[in-house]
Amino acid sequence: MRSIPWRLQRKDARACRMCKEYEERTLMKTKTEENKRLVLEAFDTLFNKRDYAAAEKFWSPNYIQHSAHIAPGREGLFNLVKSPRRR
Repeated sequence: MRSIPWRLQRKDARACRMCKEYEERTLMKTKTEENKRLVLEAFDTLFNKRDYAAAEKFWSPNYIQHSAHIAPGREGLFNLVKSPRRR
């Protein structure tokens, strides 16, 4: 059985490592793109379409509202969007 020269082994290991790094970057990019799509869909559903039933799947019933100007929870956010717009 022939042994593989160490230089080729090292080159193959580097190529394998580069391939793994590429796959990780691609996976991260794909995950980021999916997250962005999800957030845009959620905001479009609530703020543009005002489809509150569909928006419930994006906001947890335990949603924490951090603004002091909006009532707490998911219902506080939804009620804000439901309220008449001020000019």
